[in-house]
Amino acid sequence: MKEKVMPQIAYLLLAHEAPERVAQMAQALTRAGADVVIHYDRKSRGFDQLTTLVKDAPRIHLMHDRVRCHWGDWSLVKATRALVRYGLRHLPRATHFHLISGACCPIMPYTQIQQILAERDLDFIETAAFDAGTWVQSGDQLSRARHLHLFPERWWKRGFTWLDDLQRLLGVHRTAPQGMTLHIGSQWWCLRRSTLEQTEALWAQRPDLERFFKYCWIPDEITYQTLVAHLVPQEQRHDRSPTLSAFSEHGQPFEFFLDHKEVLLECDQFFARKIAPSAQTLQHDFLQAFLSDQITPRHIQGDAFLALKLRDLARIQDTLYPFWMDTNTPLEPLTLRVIICHTEALGEEIAQRIAASLDMPSLGYPWSNRPFDNAPLPEWREDPKMRRAHWSELIERSCAALNTAEAVICLNRGDTRLLSWLAQRYSIQVLWLKNDADADQLLDERAVSRAPHSPQAKALARDTLAAYDAAIEALSTLQMTAPHICGWAPALRAIGCPAPFPNTHAFEETSP
Repeated sequence: MKEKVMPQIAYLLLAHEAPERVAQMAQALTRAGADVVIHYDRKSRGFDQLTTLVKDAPRIHLMHDRVRCHWGDWSLVKATRALVRYGLRHLPRATHFHLISGACCPIMPYTQIQQILAERDLDFIETAAFDAGTWVQSGDQLSRARHLHLFPERWWKRGFTWLDDLQRLLGVHRTAPQGMTLHIGSQWWCLRRSTLEQTEALWAQRPDLERFFKYCWIPDEITYQTLVAHLVPQEQRHDRSPTLSAFSEHGQPFEFFLDHKEVLLECDQFFARKIAPSAQTLQHDFLQAFLSDQITPRHIQGDAFLALKLRDLARIQDTLYPFWMDTNTPLEPLTLRVIICHTEALGEEIAQRIAASLDMPSLGYPWSNRPFDNAPLPEWREDPKMRRAHWSELIERSCAALNTAEAVICLNRGDTRLLSWLAQRYSIQVLWLKNDADADQLLDERAVSRAPHSPQAKALARDTLAAYDAAIEALSTLQMTAPHICGWAPALRAIGCPAPFPNTHAFEETSP
């Protein structure tokens, strides 16, 4: 029997910074047997250094005809097309081309990637229906292609917004190129040589394609997704990106750290993006594993996004809150009864009952992503980031507006950093509640998985909640005491809540 020929991968690498890191990854990819073509942003420094670092690597091809790249602009598609054309022309043995960035890192051995590509003769690219308008987490997805975008948003944000609003007012509605249906998806893909040869032929035959996509907003997430969906039947497409990436509800990419390694090892995608610059150990370990011949089962599929989002939110060492906040300024003493309850409906109900029993106001969840009705300033009501940036002033102004020195507030189990600071600044008493609905609440509020939630999703959510719990336990402040010590149990029993309270040292879930 004739031995099956394994696919030969060429990596098309878009980079704009950290030439040492780019060279390190490119060298590791070539040691495994792959070819690498690098496009380094023309407007970025470091190209000469990168040239020196890779000059003795024959399988690393450094493009000298470079494009000035701007985020969200046609220039990224132009640079990608240059990589594709170079790869097709100079790498005749390559059967697959995988587009990656300088912030990517392989999370699966090269041998295993080859085996998957050999077994599944597919194009790996995400192609979601554009007109559904549900792929983008924030902002107007449809206006990305329907309106003309003449310059990058970051050049002149006010003018960019003004032009978009004007077109919306005038009813501008550009239609897709003739015979095509628009699709949208991740910028990062792994396509077969035959598919890219077809896209290149299509570019040559259809000059209207460039005229259309050139004036889309963030066209790198629309162009190849639309062309491949037009050329390749659905049954020949694996409709997920081969590169794992996770984004916040504001569209900001999450970074992966060393404590994400266990989850990344379970993911069935080939690469992950973005690896934190400080996570050098993580990148080193994965680049070494990339050279391994070991084939390991991968269990996490669609919910890999979920796992990484939630675990990033459970981080203790890296905080999103301002480190310069002074928590030692003497204040008028405030006493806060803090309810830690991740299921917000339950937490607010208990807070209102306690507040009524103790004759003090309840502020609810000041740092929830929902609007905060008790915000002392109008601009704080809709913006949880602003409320977090001014967390102490939010509490003090709210209490001053209510003319009280005592209040009940609620936190979800992920706000451990704020809990620590509250304990340093105020006199606090803590009631910590856990219940079966917490995992579902966490999945719903982060919008990272569609209901019904899979068993893997719920398991990962419980892992995240356990990480939150460990962070709460680690605070160990004298002011944080268990409910049965601080005297809340009698108060709650007095208002008709007969259920026993979970012990703060127990991680098992209990019903409300």
